[in-house]
Amino acid sequence: MDYADDKRDWRGYAAWGSLLCGILGLVFTVAIAVYIEFGQKHPFDPWEARYFFVAAPTSFLGVVLGAIGKDTPRIPGLVLSACILLRVLGAAVSM
Repeated sequence: MDYADDKRDWRGYAAWGSLLCGILGLVFTVAIAVYIEFGQKHPFDPWEARYFFVAAPTSFLGVVLGAIGKDTPRIPGLVLSACILLRVLGAAVSM
C-alpha cells in the first residue's frame, strides 16, 4: 500500500494543533468558571493561579499554530484560541 497521497504536511498538523489548543483552553475556562461559582472559598486560591499558568500558554500556542497552519480547522482554532487568550489576559489584569 502506498500512502503517499494521504501525506499531510506540518502546516496541516499545526492547524489541527491550534484547534486542539483552543478546545483545551475552552475546557480549562469552563472548569475554572464552574469552580469559581460553586467551589471557591477564598478570593484568590492556588487553582486560579494554576488556571492562568495552564490556559495562557495553551491559548498562546493555539494562536501561533493557527497563524502558521493551513488546513480546514485553522480559522476556528485561531478564533477560539485568541478569544480564550483575551479572556485569560483580561482576568489577569482585573485581579
